[in-house]
Amino acid sequence: MGLSSNCSYNPAQSANYMRNGIRDWSIWLKKQTGVDGFRLDAAKHFEPWATQDFLWNLAYNAVFASGSNHMYAAGEYVGSASEMDSWVDAVNASNGGGYDLVGSFDFSLRSALKTWSVRLVHSISVPSLRATESALAHRAVCEQP
Repeated sequence: MGLSSNCSYNPAQSANYMRNGIRDWSIWLKKQTGVDGFRLDAAKHFEPWATQDFLWNLAYNAVFASGSNHMYAAGEYVGSASEMDSWVDAVNASNGGGYDLVGSFDFSLRSALKTWSVRLVHSISVPSLRATESALAHRAVCEQP
């Protein structure tokens, strides 16, 4: 224990303090809520081994709440298709591999669908219908969680 470099309290931490903490709290959350899926925002910034460890513990180490192969997780990874595939493969191969724990959101596909839906809507010949359909298409594609 002592002061950190910015003069605030810095408690003593073991080598795996944060790793064990995320495991414990996420397993507690899973037991409390029964959720079977997770979204990982900005996943490209997570080390593949840490992501695999986090998800494996939720899938197989949460006792009665373990999701096993029924649990799913998707990482938000903005990049090319090959970058997304590489990240997914790296996570699933980490710590010995053998588990298909994570996938990724395909933002390239989402962008292509948005462009396609706008082109489709603009091909409609009735102006008032075009405006309504355009708004609905934009909402359906762009405002998805």
